[in-house]
Amino acid sequence: MAEYTLEITRPDGSPKSFQILDSDDEWDRPLAFRVEGFSSDGRLVLVSLIEGNYPESLRAIEFDMSTGRSVKSVILGRPFTGRLSRDCARSLHIVGTSPAGYLVLGTEEKDGCIRGERWQLSHNKNVVQHGAPAEVANNHPARLSPHTTAAKLETGILVEP
Repeated sequence: MAEYTLEITRPDGSPKSFQILDSDDEWDRPLAFRVEGFSSDGRLVLVSLIEGNYPESLRAIEFDMSTGRSVKSVILGRPFTGRLSRDCARSLHIVGTSPAGYLVLGTEEKDGCIRGERWQLSHNKNVVQHGAPAEVANNHPARLSPHTTAAKLETGILVEP
């Protein structure tokens, strides 16, 4: 069993831990957990969980650091990742938020990926589970124009324990 916990120090100096998810080790596939960044006001942290080598799926999660709750969670599976080249699929990451407040996923022109692209990830606001938006498979995110701007994420500061 693997437990993914995010331990942060907030701008006011107080520590906070968030248990992001649990994963059993029964599926024999690689998992990559990444802290993609923080909102400019420091209130939200955006993380991704990538499963499989291709990857098979990507889960994008936005957490409110004051409550420790997931605000948005979107899962993209093979119907989406399978449309990308292997190199572009490996470069998938959260690049920011759209002007409408949605997460923006992107690929980068590097390491064999010949074209950087951006997608707006919508979540189903009508499905609520335990007081938070439920996970909704969204394999058809809206492709964004190259001219669409996204609010960039703050990287934060890595503190060694």
